[in-house]
Amino acid sequence: MTILLVITFTFLFSTTSWGGDRYGPPPCFFHLSEKSKYADKKKANYIYNVSINANNFDLKPVWKTKDSESMKTIWKRLEKEKDIYKKSSALSRNSFRLNKDQFARFGAIIYNHAVENECTHYIRIIDKLQIIQKQQ
Repeated sequence: MTILLVITFTFLFSTTSWGGDRYGPPPCFFHLSEKSKYADKKKANYIYNVSINANNFDLKPVWKTKDSESMKTIWKRLEKEKDIYKKSSALSRNSFRLNKDQFARFGAIIYNHAVENECTHYIRIIDKLQIIQKQQ
């Protein structure tokens, strides 16, 4: 059974409330939903599904089409990281693989984008290591 963990690239602040009843910045990518528990009615959209493997990370883009311009901005920052930049592109829907160092640098760029825009990026983590361990 796959265990899904949700993490963010930004830290949630326990003392500052944003959006009326939300702690920490609101989501960068979101849709409005009456089912949202927050006053601003913003429900987070994930930008990537990330599968954790023994030596690398598989990333599958899951961001919504309406967020294309923001993804272009993020990928523009990745141009200097040539080893990451050549693995995918801003608007690609293809999965790609990063090693631990590349994933850390990729995460830092996404984190910085979120901090500058006072929001939080969400990714969905799929822990493949636990699946492999259970099968052995």
